[in-house]
Amino acid sequence: MERLETQISEDVEVIVVDDGSKVPYIGPKWAKVYRQENGGVSAARNTGLDKAKGKYIAFIDADDLVTEDYIDSIRTKIEEGCDYIYLSWETIGRGWQARVILRSVEDKFPPDNLCVWNRVYRKDMIGKTRFNTLKKVAEDAEFIRLVETSGKKGIISKPVYLYRSDTPNSLSKRFRDGVLDTKRVVYYFRRVSKDMELLEEFKEADKTSEVILMTERNEQPELERYAMVIPPRPITATEAKGEQCSLIKIIEPPKKTQVVIWTSFAQEIGGIETFTYSFCKQMCNHYDIVVLYDQMDPRQISRCSKYVECVKNDPKKRIECEVLIVNRILKSDNPPENVTAKKTVQMVHGAKINYADVPQDRDTIVTVSEYVKKTWGEKTKDAVVIHNILSVEKTKEKPLLLVTASRLDAPDKGLKRMIELGRLMEEQGILYTWLVFTNTNLPNNAPRSMTRREPTMNILPWIQKADYLVQISDEEAFCYSLAEALSVGTPVIVTPLAINEELQIENGVNGYVVPFDVKGYDTTHFKKVPKFKWSYDNDEVVDKWIEVLGEMIPTHSYNPTDLVTIKATRDYCDSHLGKLIRKGETVRVSKDRAEVITGAGYAIKV
Repeated sequence: MERLETQISEDVEVIVVDDGSKVPYIGPKWAKVYRQENGGVSAARNTGLDKAKGKYIAFIDADDLVTEDYIDSIRTKIEEGCDYIYLSWETIGRGWQARVILRSVEDKFPPDNLCVWNRVYRKDMIGKTRFNTLKKVAEDAEFIRLVETSGKKGIISKPVYLYRSDTPNSLSKRFRDGVLDTKRVVYYFRRVSKDMELLEEFKEADKTSEVILMTERNEQPELERYAMVIPPRPITATEAKGEQCSLIKIIEPPKKTQVVIWTSFAQEIGGIETFTYSFCKQMCNHYDIVVLYDQMDPRQISRCSKYVECVKNDPKKRIECEVLIVNRILKSDNPPENVTAKKTVQMVHGAKINYADVPQDRDTIVTVSEYVKKTWGEKTKDAVVIHNILSVEKTKEKPLLLVTASRLDAPDKGLKRMIELGRLMEEQGILYTWLVFTNTNLPNNAPRSMTRREPTMNILPWIQKADYLVQISDEEAFCYSLAEALSVGTPVIVTPLAINEELQIENGVNGYVVPFDVKGYDTTHFKKVPKFKWSYDNDEVVDKWIEVLGEMIPTHSYNPTDLVTIKATRDYCDSHLGKLIRKGETVRVSKDRAEVITGAGYAIKV
């Protein structure tokens, strides 16, 4: 627009079609701006053609440039009586390089250069011809074939149109990456003879697809009305027809599902990890779900794979979904560019912290508690509060002990307070065994009755056996282990957490609330283990998620019992198969087992 501003006069009409941009475009006074709901490039150009009053029509794409004498050069040719004009052009930017110079009216553009931005037409020559809105690429090639060029032809030998070849998210790039839901059918025949019946097939394919004919000799020129005819060269396509040709590379279609949960990493233990598992277990009957990750603990893969597909992200492979759930708020955890979604949901699992921020470009923000929502203030003022889904399976086992399940490498989880409380119980004559399921070693000064255990995916049998579930952190956003304990009738020992009220934790009723400074606290209260009833409406939580995600009908095409073939890249001993697998040997294993073995570098999928 800046390039055009100095070239505007009363006989020049500039039309800008705002095709549903997030921020409405406000143009200069000399431009006519028409805003419409997003319909794609064809719909936008058609609006421009319908509104245009000028005698001649020229097209400029929003991501390109024109020279400062663009309009004057075209006006000169119009004054010479030209009915249509071809423009010389060149690329700008760091992408592929090209320079197309027309020196004679006999010159033609390269056969694959069917673009409307390098052509100017008399408007009555276009008539009622419009761009095909069923096509997302090659719509201008069809338009050019439909517009009958007659009368005097003009050329502009100096490049006046500057095509930007390095636009990051251009339609052509998105097509090559397999993102666009459009088809390119490439036919290859070494020779197209007159007796080959191709015309009707080309007509039908051209209605919705880009059709390209690669041949060394074409004896049916009428095919050029429905296809781009080019000599054989390397090319990408969604479908190949005709004779076999090694030059055609088929674009892999994107993987499609209804819901993607993006978690950049999943450790052996953690609240977000439990959310992911519980969500998949409870919601897999309502949606087709894929858990997408960069790094994921093998045990997390194993348990989630019982219900949904777990996929290690490959930036080269596209994934399309109806809803994308982003599990973390750090910038490093932003969803990968190869994932496209109609709707994004940002999870906020924790209270406000100074080294992270809640992204504001998501369609919906979900916080796991009212407390979390309040801590972020304006950032989450429109957030939906959905308590975490619980996935609780009761067992008959219930030993007498204290249990804690927590990542004690985090400074706010209260390790020092736990050690002091343990000493108090010993000093006050309380016999106890405290099993601490954590990802870090306990310090040497920890009481002997406090024992570190390796994290386990199934903590519930221990919680059910326990006299108490102990969680004496500085702060908790929701705390799965507290809710899980209460749901199976195990009382809790907690600090005065802000979440206690939401979880209906009452001192002396379903547990004990100890002060943050536990010095002098009378731990003999713990001898009286409360009996209580605690309710949690898991169905309500599921219903809230369905409101956020929308009603869908899952296909349930994912089957966790399906086997895949892997090929060993080195010798290794397979603990599941109970034998030595030699390099180059292929075996059939479950999908989650394949993720573990290939992720460890022992094999590749074949």
